[in-house]
Amino acid sequence: MPITTALRRLGALAFGSARDAAYSEPDVEFLQQVAKQVAVAVDNALNYQSSQSAQQQLAREHHILRSLLDVNNAVISKLELRELFAAITACLHRVMQFAYISLALYDRESSQLRIHALDFPDGRGFLHEDIVLPLENTPSGMAFTSSKPVLLKSIDPERFPAEV
Repeated sequence: MPITTALRRLGALAFGSARDAAYSEPDVEFLQQVAKQVAVAVDNALNYQSSQSAQQQLAREHHILRSLLDVNNAVISKLELRELFAAITACLHRVMQFAYISLALYDRESSQLRIHALDFPDGRGFLHEDIVLPLENTPSGMAFTSSKPVLLKSIDPERFPAEV
């Protein structure tokens, strides 16, 4: 039996019997009515799932947008670099987990990146502030020179022999 509503085709409901010619015309009419009710129930269930999924997506988007607003508020209200970084990392930690977050700025004198701020949520790390990062063989250097995000699944010491 087709499982359809006025708006869409959903699937089929199958019935079977080991006997030949097991179903009479009234049986088929009854099963058609069952299929119509099943179609309404399935459509309602699918609509509910869809609305739940959309609601969860909206909640995630709201959370992300709220965090972006918090970052924006930090950017416009914090003038000192350490306070700004602390406010931004606090916002980011509400949305995602990080092993660390660092802020490295370009140093014209050395033509390298210098770490100005660090955040290690678990309290320990291998970086320290004022460390200088070369532009070559570091993920931060790659992001800076290419002006594109660098996403690594893991750090390969052979590919990135520098300190970071």
